[in-house]
Amino acid sequence: MAEKRTLKGRSRRNSNRRGRPVGSIKLTPDTEAIILSFIEAGAADYIAAEAAGIDQRTFRDYLQRGQGLHPSRPSTPQLEQFAKAVMEAKARARAAREIQAAEHHVRFWLTHMARSRPGREGWTDPVEADQDGQPPAPYQPSMEEAAETLRVLVEAGVLSLPEAQGSLPSPEDGAEAAHG
Repeated sequence: MAEKRTLKGRSRRNSNRRGRPVGSIKLTPDTEAIILSFIEAGAADYIAAEAAGIDQRTFRDYLQRGQGLHPSRPSTPQLEQFAKAVMEAKARARAAREIQAAEHHVRFWLTHMARSRPGREGWTDPVEADQDGQPPAPYQPSMEEAAETLRVLVEAGVLSLPEAQGSLPSPEDGAEAAHG
């Protein structure tokens, strides 16, 4: 049996292999702990991985494999546990930031995080569900209402429409045009 030669002329059979054993991963418990702590502190997951010495591409590969989504490489119990731990760390980080927002920016939190939903009261105006259980369609003014709004804004000086000065219809004009 002929020996395969590498580019440097060494036999593969006789050479000492470098790097990790085939199928092993670079993720150690210490590296994993660093990544998870940085994520919980608010860092983006791939930045946390890079700070711990794991390339962004390798990190994404680990997550895909751990979630069973990699197109060609299998998952391992270690990577499944790691992917789950990353997801949980991201959730804890977000929860911590939401708690900070609730404590320091109460009005923002109440109107953005505690919004009313169909069938569920919150801190914004109640939202009624339609017959299908969906929220109602957004309000759309009639042509008369839109014309009146524009006229009031121009008269108040809030809106300037030089080409429309003196030509905006009054609400009565809009009603006549709609019925005439």
